[in-house]
Amino acid sequence: MKKGIFVLATVLSMSMGLSMASYAGSWEHDSKGWWYLTDEYKYPVSQWKNIKDNWYYFNSRGYALIGWQWLDGKAYFFNDGSNKSFPYAAMLKNTKSPDGYDLNGEGAWTQNGVVMTKSGQAGLAVAQVIGGENPGERADLFLRLNEYRRSKGLPEMVVSNELMAAAQLRAGESAVSFAHTRPDGQDFYTVSNITDHYVGVSEILTMDNTSSTEIKITSFKNSPKHNELMLQSENFIENLPASTIYAGVGYYYSNGYYYVAMLFGHQK
Repeated sequence: MKKGIFVLATVLSMSMGLSMASYAGSWEHDSKGWWYLTDEYKYPVSQWKNIKDNWYYFNSRGYALIGWQWLDGKAYFFNDGSNKSFPYAAMLKNTKSPDGYDLNGEGAWTQNGVVMTKSGQAGLAVAQVIGGENPGERADLFLRLNEYRRSKGLPEMVVSNELMAAAQLRAGESAVSFAHTRPDGQDFYTVSNITDHYVGVSEILTMDNTSSTEIKITSFKNSPKHNELMLQSENFIENLPASTIYAGVGYYYSNGYYYVAMLFGHQK
């Protein structure tokens, strides 16, 4: 699975102060973390290593990584002690992370069986603050929204936990009534009482029969009104002082269709 050239440093050059009493093929630790002493009295550096059928990753100083890590463009979780089925610092696989994200047989973070590949840590950072269903798809849509805005020279929107939750509700409601009014006839902006904290609230919706987030963003771009709302400037709302735009994204599947709702607003 993970292959590469092993970079091995000698015991004498270690900055971690190994004692010569350490045994080969053993785990050692100090106040900074754990490292692995091989049969050759060397330790792996900046590489994957399989030890007793578990994968580990060692940083540039030879310490085993723990928690969420982005490696080779994918996100992995290395046991921080919270999963009793895996050794400490081992890569989790075929299970969920402690915070509820799916990890496949290769250990990579997935959503609906699709490996989530992100450039940098942004995708995981967004997904980790999203509660509810489909955090991977919603994070991806949010990142694509801001990528589009950056390409037009506009500042990024800021993720809002409150708008994220409201948008997820609206995505589910749109499966019942695909309109900017709610199934009970109220206006969309009454959802979760978001106008208690946001002004200038706007919404865009889409539905189709594909799970592709790229296609959904493209459909918004191809709609003049939707495109205008995605590219709204910070002074877009008349009689409202220019301010940061906050956003939330919902993604919902029902009866063969995928529904997306985006909510935008300015904090009061």
